Amino acid sequence: ADTANSLATGATVTDVFTYTVKDPGNQVSNTTTLTITVTGVNDAPAGTNATITMLEDASRTLVAADFGFSDIDGNAFNRVEITTLPGAGSLTLSGVAVTAGQFVTAAQLAANQLVYKPAADASGSGYANFTFQVEDNGGTANGGINLDQSPSTLTFNVTPVADQPTLSAWAKAWINALDDFQDNNVNVGQLTWTSSDAAVETNFQSTYNGVQDPTAGTPVPGSNIVMEPEGTADAANWVQTTINADTAGQVIQISFDAIRRTLSGTADRDLQSFSVVWNGAPIAAYDTSAAAWVSPVLTVTSVAGINTLRFVPTDQTGSIGSIIDNVSIKTIADGLEDTPINLPSLAGHAVFGDIPDNSEQHTLSLTGIPVGATISDGIAGHTFTATLGNTSVVVFNEDNPAAVVGGANWTLSSLRITPPANFNGTFTLGATATAVEIANGDTASANTTLDVIVAAVNDAPLVGTGQATVSEEGLTGANPDTTGNTDTTNATVSSGTIAVSDIEGSPLTVTLTAPATALTHHGVALTWSGTGTAADPLIGSASGTEIVRATINNSGAYTVTLSGSLDHPVSGVEDVLSFNVGVSVSDGSLTSTGTLTVNVEDDMPVTSSIVVSNSAPQVNTNLMVVLDISGSMGDASGVTGLTRLQASVAGIKEMIEQYDSMGDVMVNISTFASTGTAGTWMTASNAVAFLNSLAPTSGTDYDAALAAAQTAFGNAGKIAGAQNQLYFLSDGVPNEDNGTGSIGIVGPEITAWQNFLDTNLINAFAIGMGAGATTSTMDPVAYNGIQHQDANAIVVTDMGQFATTLTSLVQSTYTGNLLNTGSAVAGSLGADGGYISVVTYGNNTFTYDGTNVTRSGAGSTAFSFNSTTHALTLTTSSGSFSIDLDNGDYNYATSPGIAIPHEVVGFTLRDSDGDTSSNSLTLNFTPTVPAPIAREDNVLVASGSVSANSVTIKDSWLLWNDSDFNNSSLSITAVANATSHSGGQVVDAVTSNSGGTGSFDYTDTAANPSAQTDSAHVSITTINSSTLTGDGLDNIIIGDGSNETINGNEGNDVLVGNAGADTLNGGTGNDLLIGGTGNDIIDGGAGIDTVSYEDGTSAVVVNLNTGTSSGGGLGTDTISNVENVIGSSFNDTLTGNALSNVLIGGAGNDTLTGGAGADVFQWRLGDQGSVGAPASDTVTDFNSASFAAGGDALNLRDLLQGENHLGTDPGNLSNYLHFSVSGGTTTVHISHTGAFSGGFNAANDTQTITLTGVDLVGGLASDAAVIANLLNNGKLITD
Repeated sequence: ADTANSLATGATVTDVFTYTVKDPGNQVSNTTTLTITVTGVNDAPAGTNATITMLEDASRTLVAADFGFSDIDGNAFNRVEITTLPGAGSLTLSGVAVTAGQFVTAAQLAANQLVYKPAADASGSGYANFTFQVEDNGGTANGGINLDQSPSTLTFNVTPVADQPTLSAWAKAWINALDDFQDNNVNVGQLTWTSSDAAVETNFQSTYNGVQDPTAGTPVPGSNIVMEPEGTADAANWVQTTINADTAGQVIQISFDAIRRTLSGTADRDLQSFSVVWNGAPIAAYDTSAAAWVSPVLTVTSVAGINTLRFVPTDQTGSIGSIIDNVSIKTIADGLEDTPINLPSLAGHAVFGDIPDNSEQHTLSLTGIPVGATISDGIAGHTFTATLGNTSVVVFNEDNPAAVVGGANWTLSSLRITPPANFNGTFTLGATATAVEIANGDTASANTTLDVIVAAVNDAPLVGTGQATVSEEGLTGANPDTTGNTDTTNATVSSGTIAVSDIEGSPLTVTLTAPATALTHHGVALTWSGTGTAADPLIGSASGTEIVRATINNSGAYTVTLSGSLDHPVSGVEDVLSFNVGVSVSDGSLTSTGTLTVNVEDDMPVTSSIVVSNSAPQVNTNLMVVLDISGSMGDASGVTGLTRLQASVAGIKEMIEQYDSMGDVMVNISTFASTGTAGTWMTASNAVAFLNSLAPTSGTDYDAALAAAQTAFGNAGKIAGAQNQLYFLSDGVPNEDNGTGSIGIVGPEITAWQNFLDTNLINAFAIGMGAGATTSTMDPVAYNGIQHQDANAIVVTDMGQFATTLTSLVQSTYTGNLLNTGSAVAGSLGADGGYISVVTYGNNTFTYDGTNVTRSGAGSTAFSFNSTTHALTLTTSSGSFSIDLDNGDYNYATSPGIAIPHEVVGFTLRDSDGDTSSNSLTLNFTPTVPAPIAREDNVLVASGSVSANSVTIKDSWLLWNDSDFNNSSLSITAVANATSHSGGQVVDAVTSNSGGTGSFDYTDTAANPSAQTDSAHVSITTINSSTLTGDGLDNIIIGDGSNETINGNEGNDVLVGNAGADTLNGGTGNDLLIGGTGNDIIDGGAGIDTVSYEDGTSAVVVNLNTGTSSGGGLGTDTISNVENVIGSSFNDTLTGNALSNVLIGGAGNDTLTGGAGADVFQWRLGDQGSVGAPASDTVTDFNSASFAAGGDALNLRDLLQGENHLGTDPGNLSNYLHFSVSGGTTTVHISHTGAFSGGFNAANDTQTITLTGVDLVGGLASDAAVIANLLNNGKLITD
């Protein structure tokens, strides 16, 4: 069957078949033959449906294969009938539109004559189709069919393609073809043109490379086209082109290369020149006769519309002319650095291939923007600054303006660019117009470029800023810390570098200018000088003192140095004061300015509580005596047997002893009369010896005295750090002037003297002796240079009181300073300086404003203020406190040995900024323990008491005028230059029993823990008389067995009657009167006198109230003007009087009655009994009131050994004392060695005291409580 179906037309095929038939009865017929013959005819061909995909705006040439022809007969494709036309686009045959039913032959298809083209800018899937029927070449014979009976469809899918935009602005034209040029009478190669010059050469081209000269008329293979302008020297000969400019003022750059031509290899260099003409105006001329290329670059400015560029030959006819190659004409933009440069307009120059919101997105972007450059169109928000990695910006988006920087399309006719800061030179901007097919993202773009030429200008120098932070806490005397707002440094010097530069690289000069901020130092305005260079630093000074300096070099390296404080604006805090120093940078023509900010961190006072406690230190003294030895000092003093000089020497000796007992002392004794003699520094003993050598001389000159004193103080030998005390002693007014022209101390002499005392911290006393002295002449001498306070002179008219007056002035002075700079112990004003603005004491506040002091508050503290030295002196409860309000020096002066229990002085520091800090000074000294004072004794011995040219003097007599501040018992522990010392007495030899002399020295030792000592000299004189009379000094007068009258006169005397009925007259002074055996008359005289019966051989009865004594084997005495009694070693009965008495029973069991007055009952070591056999004394009338209120007291200081307590604290006294009460009577149990330490045990008693009718316990719970109560009321005296 298949073969038959494919028979060619007219062909036959025969098939022969044999067959049989069978009936229902299964009978089979005979075999029969069947022959079939088939003759072939033409079958219809077939076409195939097809789809062709093509690009938008492209055409498709259709070929036979596009129609899918097939034919079962194998006939060939003959033609195709276009049965229907495409609904879109065009179908043409040889450019002529095809009509429906038109046949296209195979030959026409083979000749590419059938073309389909979509409509412009159209695209889409199934965009268009047409139907067709193919035809074969088999014909129709015998009923054959040659045309496909069923039409097929050819479909076109058109893929969208972005239309190529055009961007015609910013064009750069390289003349690679001369088609753009016109000419007139100029020979030009490779140009089709019309010219009147018959000698035009055509088809000339060259790749001229500077190696060979082309030969005229000879084509040189290559693609680089050149011009050969030549002709006559006539402006009518030219070659030109035209440029169409959008606007006037557009900058166009023209460049080309030119060289001479040669003919047949031989150079013709005559007049081979031409000129360049722009818009009819020559702009340049060039001679190319040299064998080297010239390559000019010309810049011109456009007019709006057509602009003409001409090359005009200027050589003569017959010359060969020049070659011009590589002509470039391009638009540029130019301007100055750091200024906006207008760009040529892009408006209307970006042309896209479809319409908005059709199939494409259209954008215009600027590219290649230098980092740091800014593009803008002058409209707010339309600004773009290029950064690293981001150097392009879209300025136009046709379909989505909101996506543009600034939210709207930019104005393309007003674009401008500001180059990067300080840039000069050339950079190239790009502009890109881009079309993107929305459907498939196909992209097409057009680009153009623009050279931007930035001309350099002389830029001003660049200058940055700097900062320097310094701190007042680094200045001398400052208080470094980490507090404050802010506190970052303690440095006074800060360095750094301010960035300075010049774009042009010009050398720079950098200087500083003074800050505009008004600055002050301690209220004084700073003045400024200098320019800040190393040779001429910028310095801010106050009153000529440098406070701050700043320097800078030409590289910007600066240093700021703070030398003094600046007043800060905020009081009470450590704030920061900032000010700006101007920085000027010049490149020789332009100047820029910057700032150097200086931050000055504040300092402020600091204080802490100052507590000066513990035991008071030993007080060492440099003691100066300026002593008048004028002739009048030889006059009688009014003291028995003494001249004024002798009386003053005695008083000076006592004063030396007082200072010596306080600590180390060096003494300087200057003397004056008509002239002054400066003393030297010597020990106390040497000073006493020196005093003994003095004698009166001539007149009185205070000027000479003070001059000598000032010289003397400067001599070597002083004690470093000791207090300086000066005593000026004179008995009359000055009568000579030492050449000063004025008698006495007046005017500037006073100032000079006070300055000397202030400088050397000397406290000067002025003391007149006798009625001839006046305070007015001596007042200028009296001045306290320690407290910087004026003082008053003292006149002692009774020379008997001179020693007392001198010793009353002996002071212990404790010094310190509230402003220990840099110390955390006290305080510091800090770098700003300042003063102590407030002092408080008690209920008073003393406010100092830098000039004056005012007192406020309810208290009544006495004070004085020195307006010159600014020293404030307060009278306190225990002494005198003085403070220098400028520098914080303070001193506390009190009498030796006085405790300073709790003196509190508040203070406030204020610096020059007004910053303050407050705290307090607490003085809490236990008293010093002065050494005992052993005083000289003059011993007068009646001849009857001289035995074998020897005299005997008891220790107790020698110790009578000696003293210990704490009343510790004294004992003589050493004797020198005596015959013997034993049994409590000294034996010394004398030259005879009448008119004889002798002497020795002894040493006292105090029974205090430090066992301090002192020594004294004893002088002995013997006399044969019944009347023994002492002088005004301390005397020991010893009678013999006869009846004598013994007169002590002044001084603290010891009168010993011995046997006989003697009369003892103590005189003034505190005397010890010992009548001895016999019925004596004892008159103590003035002073506090004591009668002693220690020599009694049995009990004595002494009654001061009746003025009698009896017993003891000592006769019956008559007593008057006596206050104190010492009993014997037996069971005595002692009775006082209405005065305040001291009753010492001694050993034995004594009965003591004080009587009226505040009496003291005293026990000494040795008066006690022993363990198991204690002594037992009774006080019959012990007054239990406080001692200050007239009550009585128990003095156990000498009896108790090793006890201690402080103030009213009982200390360890409970180890020594126990109190019991029975029937309203108190018994005081005493263990003088402290054996009650483990608790009271009566078996350890060594002494008991019965206080009849007195209850000292009063319900108190312990012995310690009783002791504390007694101490608090002044009724118990112990160490």
